[in-house]
Amino acid sequence: MKVLYHSDAFVSDTRYGLSRVAWELYESLVRTDRNLELIPFSSRCKVSGEQLETLINEYGYVRPSWKHRNLVLSWALTGYPKIESLSVDVDVVHTVEMDYPVATKKPWIVTVHDLGPLSHPEYFSKSRPLLRMAGIKSAIKRADKIVAVSSATANAIEDIAECDLGDRLCVVHEGVSDFFYQKETANCLDELDDMPANGTPFFLWTGSLNPRKNLSTVLEAYERIAKDVPHHLVLAGGLGWDNHHLLQKIAGSEFCNHIHRPGFVSDDQLRGLYRSASVFIYVSLMEGFGLPILEAMACGCPVITSNVSSMPEVAGEAGMLVDPHSVEELADAMKEIATSETVYEKFVDAGNKRAKSFTWDKCAGSMINIYESVT
Repeated sequence: MKVLYHSDAFVSDTRYGLSRVAWELYESLVRTDRNLELIPFSSRCKVSGEQLETLINEYGYVRPSWKHRNLVLSWALTGYPKIESLSVDVDVVHTVEMDYPVATKKPWIVTVHDLGPLSHPEYFSKSRPLLRMAGIKSAIKRADKIVAVSSATANAIEDIAECDLGDRLCVVHEGVSDFFYQKETANCLDELDDMPANGTPFFLWTGSLNPRKNLSTVLEAYERIAKDVPHHLVLAGGLGWDNHHLLQKIAGSEFCNHIHRPGFVSDDQLRGLYRSASVFIYVSLMEGFGLPILEAMACGCPVITSNVSSMPEVAGEAGMLVDPHSVEELADAMKEIATSETVYEKFVDAGNKRAKSFTWDKCAGSMINIYESVT
């Protein structure tokens, strides 16, 4: 079976977020079924030179001659050209991340990772909501299968559809890379500029500084307990958007010397941070899935996460669930895990077991069944 693996994230210049998902799924699909031929395709490409040559020569990557903007507008307005006419003959088209309408006459499978820009536009910038809405409506109308990465995302899709999509809509969870079960490189954290002194326990938060990630609540919760615990707070990630007040809040905090911002980190350093942290705090206001929850659990780090959106579905009883709007509830949870060895070990053990139930091979097996169901 030949599948056009339509993913702009597959040819991203980083391996974060959706790019990690696209690559993990691709490699697991190939590993699971050797008779499956995947043809990577994207309408835009952020890599060049040797990296681009590798994608073309080793992976059979196909890039159309059309400019991305022109192609997407043509798909949205006219329904032409068909995506398969820009590549080789295929049996199935799989749009791995839905951002815009796609024109095809082939069996079409669409994966939806989240609809946050439509349901919560205040949490997103430069999200192109009109194009994304056109994309999801096109998928609802024409796709043979719509794959949601969580039940929360599936519910959001049916809210837009305003009807029950039946067996056209299915949930396939993401998985955890084996990478996170392996030990980090020795001294990998030594390269980070702003970190607590060796041996200092710390809470870990990761992400970009934007409203959806709810860092303001994390900072207030930390300030409530900072005098009662020896823990520092490490904030790993980029600046994001709408962050001026957060930067001011950090700089003006009574405990600013205990708050650290090492910036972007490599995958190896992220793994090292998970393994070194006392607690991973992931109290986002909404997520399509929440893969960092499982990554932290795989590394043996207890997780505090939100009791809304997809996060309870991912964490189950293996994470400590809190109201993301409650500073008091979050502060109490942080203090409880930080001061009780029994509670700490409970969530370490439960988290490791939970993470092992989410694998990319399981995800790939489900996707292959879906491919076969539409041919």
